[in-house]
Amino acid sequence: MSEIRTIPPQLTKNEWNALLDHALEKPASYIIRKNGSYYEAINGTTGKIDYSGTNASTVIQSAINALTSGGKIFLKAATYEIGTTIYLKDFRTLCGENHYATVLKATAAITVLDTPFTGGYVNQYIVIENLMVDGNGIATKGIHFPVWRGRIRNVVVRSVAGDSIHIEGNVNSAIENVIEDVVTQNVGMTTAGSAGIRLGTKATDNIIRRHIARDSDYGVYVGAAGNIITNSHYYGLNKNCIYIAPVEYVQIVNNYIEGSEEHCIFVAAGQHKSLLIANNIFTGEHYVANTYDAIYFDGTSGDWALGGTVIGNVLYRSSSNVSRYFINLNYPARMKVTDNKIYESADVGTAMINIANSQGNLIIKNNQGFVTENSGTAVGTGTQQSIAHGCAFTPTKAQVIVSNIDDGANPYLSANADATNIYVTAVNGKTFRWEVKYNP
Repeated sequence: MSEIRTIPPQLTKNEWNALLDHALEKPASYIIRKNGSYYEAINGTTGKIDYSGTNASTVIQSAINALTSGGKIFLKAATYEIGTTIYLKDFRTLCGENHYATVLKATAAITVLDTPFTGGYVNQYIVIENLMVDGNGIATKGIHFPVWRGRIRNVVVRSVAGDSIHIEGNVNSAIENVIEDVVTQNVGMTTAGSAGIRLGTKATDNIIRRHIARDSDYGVYVGAAGNIITNSHYYGLNKNCIYIAPVEYVQIVNNYIEGSEEHCIFVAAGQHKSLLIANNIFTGEHYVANTYDAIYFDGTSGDWALGGTVIGNVLYRSSSNVSRYFINLNYPARMKVTDNKIYESADVGTAMINIANSQGNLIIKNNQGFVTENSGTAVGTGTQQSIAHGCAFTPTKAQVIVSNIDDGANPYLSANADATNIYVTAVNGKTFRWEVKYNP
């Protein structure tokens, strides 16, 4: 008996691709792909094309709306021209194949990705990942995210007329979101005051980490309490790398902050409780030298800083366009500034700390380059003698103590100190002790 063979039918390329797509395990509830001039939404369960057309916004939105119980929309690598805003909804994930190859490109003055908001409704658990939003120089915003416990990760947002990413609630707060591994660039191309990431007045308890921002007015604008910015890189900003409105419990830790046209970190006038600026590295590069600061606290409204801590930061000075001060405190109150230091490859003149209009209750100590405590012994001459105090400030009489070591030394301050010396009179030949301690 001769062998019986079954000859498979001849299929077109598109038919074979459709058969293969249907046979493979699907990575999402819907897979969006570009097929020539058409965009297609393939059902991840049935393998059928449920939605298609030449309008990418319509096809993507149809797939999102079809997921009444949540799910994932997977965008294959392609450029998707977006002419109307795409609205995300609860428990949906919008995921690209690659954050440089999957591009949502605006073709109109729109917010590219947004979430609907009506009444007291709170959007929950929305995820945007592995894609690029290209504002094309005309999009009003890249991503508007009034969400609770959402995620934006491995995303690039560029060439936006306004803010790249705006985290903000309406009636309710946008809280407990994580924005990580995000790049924002060429922001605010036609809108002054724009930010790479803007945390609005109702955006509380969010985390930004591993954010790279350049070419905008602000890298991050912090307008609400309880937010954390960590392990991020900011450079080439037109105003401030980080702007902090008068809010509470903000942490700026472990960031690399190269420089900006104005202050690198600007803390606006008003009361701040438990503000932490810790373990950041600054290069202190500005467009104009000796005009702006690495860290500036604007205390023009008076008693503004309650329990703020600036600790363990480093300013690396290697540029001619240096900061005016490393840390500039205007009207400080109840602040702790410790263990900060300047590392310099050349002496380019930045002063360590400036304190103006102190409101008291300050701890300023152990800052390399700003000596605040010193002591020693001397032998009296019987007349007024000068002793170099070695401190980075001019002590008041209240900040200088002289005391007996030998009986009969009877030392006393015989004149006001200056930037270099204290002035003491003691019995000739008798040893005494002096101490200077900063107590602003």
